[in-house]
Amino acid sequence: MRALDVKLLRDLRRLWPQLLAIAAVIAAGVAVCITMLSALASLRRSRDDYYTSSRFADVFASVRRAPESTITRVREIPGIDVVESRIVADVTIDVPGFEQPAIGRLISIPDEVPPRLNQLLIRRGSYPAAGGGDQVLASEAFVIAHRLRKGDTFGAIINGRWKRLTIAGVALSPEYVYSIRGGDLFPDDKRFGVFWMRRRDLAAAFDLDGAFNDVVFTLGRDVNVPGVIESVDQILARYGGLGAYSRKDQTSAWYLENELAQLANMGTVTPFIFAAVAAFLLHIVISRLVSAEREQIGVLKAFGYTNTAVAVHYAMFVLAIAVVGVVMGVAVGAWAGRQWTRLYALFFRFPRLTFTLPITIVVIAGIAAAVLATVSSLGAVQRAAAVPPAEAMRPASPATYREGVLERFRLQQSVPLTARMVVRNLERRPVRALLSVLAIALAVAIVIVGIFTVDAVHYLTDVQFNAAHRQDVTVAFKEIRSRRALHELAHLPGVLRAEPVRIVPVRLRNANLSRRIALVGLSSTATLARIVDARLRPVSLPHDGIVLNDALASALGLHRGDAVTLDVLEGARPTLTGVVSDTVTEYLGLSAYMDIDAVNRLMREGPMISGGYIQVDTSASKSLYRELKTTPGVANVTLSNVARRSFEDTLASVINTVTGMFGLFGAAIAFAVIYNNNRIAFAERARELCSLHVLGFSHAEMAQILLGEMAVLTLMALPLGVAAGRALAGLVIALFSTELARIPLVIAPATNGTALAITVVSALLSGVAMWRHLVRLDLVSVLKAPE
Repeated sequence: MRALDVKLLRDLRRLWPQLLAIAAVIAAGVAVCITMLSALASLRRSRDDYYTSSRFADVFASVRRAPESTITRVREIPGIDVVESRIVADVTIDVPGFEQPAIGRLISIPDEVPPRLNQLLIRRGSYPAAGGGDQVLASEAFVIAHRLRKGDTFGAIINGRWKRLTIAGVALSPEYVYSIRGGDLFPDDKRFGVFWMRRRDLAAAFDLDGAFNDVVFTLGRDVNVPGVIESVDQILARYGGLGAYSRKDQTSAWYLENELAQLANMGTVTPFIFAAVAAFLLHIVISRLVSAEREQIGVLKAFGYTNTAVAVHYAMFVLAIAVVGVVMGVAVGAWAGRQWTRLYALFFRFPRLTFTLPITIVVIAGIAAAVLATVSSLGAVQRAAAVPPAEAMRPASPATYREGVLERFRLQQSVPLTARMVVRNLERRPVRALLSVLAIALAVAIVIVGIFTVDAVHYLTDVQFNAAHRQDVTVAFKEIRSRRALHELAHLPGVLRAEPVRIVPVRLRNANLSRRIALVGLSSTATLARIVDARLRPVSLPHDGIVLNDALASALGLHRGDAVTLDVLEGARPTLTGVVSDTVTEYLGLSAYMDIDAVNRLMREGPMISGGYIQVDTSASKSLYRELKTTPGVANVTLSNVARRSFEDTLASVINTVTGMFGLFGAAIAFAVIYNNNRIAFAERARELCSLHVLGFSHAEMAQILLGEMAVLTLMALPLGVAAGRALAGLVIALFSTELARIPLVIAPATNGTALAITVVSALLSGVAMWRHLVRLDLVSVLKAPE
């Protein structure tokens, strides 16, 4: 073994605590990368395998009622491969033992053979029996939520008639991997279920023999999807077509794609935050190590070692740290990725959600860490190689004395001796002190970024359910009705106030950009469902014009005063033009609003409504639920308190996991930064401290000098870290925002306090470790003159 190799091993053994701390920072970045990208790979593989094996449709379209002969014309459109018509209807259902109203989506399946598209996977039970008009397959999420079994029954209002349905089996569908109704933001498996019935039975129930109201189809390769959709819309328009849309706009697939996009951002962007801190630490450690070993480098060169050999020696030192960090990061990341994948299994219903860790991710993470370590220490390695032997072997020139701030203001006599030494040392090396402050501030910032999402979710919940949507119940009708229906809602049991809403499905277009959304018409005097600005003040809807939330405006490239095209997707399907009168900040989904009277004028209809928002006396809520369950004209009932609970429950597990992981990584980084600064300062000042001890300074006074300096740097870094944390959180928000959800930049004082407390505790633990080194300091070995 070469002498330099022996020196490398000895240096690694001698400096292992601080090197392990740096490796932990590298490991944190690698672990986040592995965790997120392995979960992403697992979800993508599960999705692609399931979509392919179940023949998930490429395009979907709905109509009011179309004759089955229309399918022949649709099949003739160039590019279309397989076409399958069906019947889809939402009904109110009554589950035994569950007092609140729920919604069931009934979907027809062929009578004799399984569906060719969107094929079902029967998990338990069997296909509905021929002639068993009351038998259905139930979605697994709904069955689990209500603890139902094969043979259990529930009631449903089908086309105005009460019917009891029996569960023949439990199934999964690629169309409902994320089981959620269109327009909802989060799934609610207790109040929304999907059920599949034989086509003959469902057609008879809805008087659709020889007709359909929904169609799905697959496309060939290299097909112009927008062109196919336009052709389908032209054929279905006369039958009340609601506009065809591609798989990427299908509700479940859209939610899943947004989640994948966010995972990809987290897996590729977040590690760079940790990488920046690790690079900074490595640069400081290697630079100071080279300075401390200046004489050793001179001796090595005097004995004939070349510049290249010395440079390679220190490069290998850095790579050894990187290797340890990568190994730790891959191990932690693989474990965390498996747990993260299991977490997604609670929300996405795949036949199998198998954890996958592609070797390419591990290789790329390892190479990136090695390159990062090498680049961050490149300057120090070059300086080590460039040191002339004669100059390196001479003792370093003493620092030039000059008056400091204490001397200039004549304060030296009123300040304790140890404090004076701390101040003078900081003044003597201002750049080094600044770098230490920046390193600690970055640690504080990372902790803040790791835990501020809890504050953001609490704020988002308050905005969504207290400031904007203050209704207790939202009722949607099956058909639009005159404004008189609002009085019927107002006279239901326990209703204190009712406000109208008119919802129109539209496609908003600006040049080549478009989005399918629900245009919401609200009363100008509404107090239950309101639009609020960034300061949570109510926004008045203009007499004319459209108000967009900022996410939709950005997606369409629109600004205040711009014209926007509206393709109405119901009724006569007119194409209209509107003007963007204002944009508002919202954090969930894509939304557009108009005054309800303006919507009625736009649609050239009288005072019509799609439903209502109602405020309810909680003491009469059970009576209201019983009434709504048996009202044939009601298509959907949303309970705000339930929606809020579902929102919080859905996010709670994810947020807690993210917060715990990033909080732990942030705490580790804070400790690593402070501990490394302490160890480096200790190594650099060991001779000085020993000299002071010989002169009569106690261990406590020596600790005051050494740790007092770090305490000052830590205190200086804390406010800077809070500011850096807010800036870094803003960057994270910008990178992770999707059309589904945006994170508000809200950081509570308690979060800043937690980050500061973690940093202070890390400093105290580091101080305890330094005290042990200080007490064990060998005066003889430190003070002996270098040979």
